[in-house]
Amino acid sequence: MGLARVGMAPGAGSAAGDVAIANYRAGIVPTGTLDGDNRDFTLPENVLVATFALYHNSRRLLRAEVDSPSSGDYILQESGGAGAGFDTIHFLRFKPIASSQLQADYVVAA
Repeated sequence: MGLARVGMAPGAGSAAGDVAIANYRAGIVPTGTLDGDNRDFTLPENVLVATFALYHNSRRLLRAEVDSPSSGDYILQESGGAGAGFDTIHFLRFKPIASSQLQADYVVAA
């Protein structure tokens, strides 16, 4: 199985930056109701937060820090509680509507 360097500048980092290509996901559509009221969407698996990228209508959104929610468009949460793994997106600045297209790219948490 091949390895890919994810989230690092070319030539930077160490073996810790290598992840199996099989663990990388692109274009994943989060599950949730696109109705202008719902703010929470679920991913099919737990993600490595540092590798997570979320797109709304092809525009990359900014992830907010939990202790500073005004710093971004969404936060990642652990639906099963602390230590369960990050698998839920909570939108802060807007609520996706029926015509919204959401996609996520990430590496699956081990």
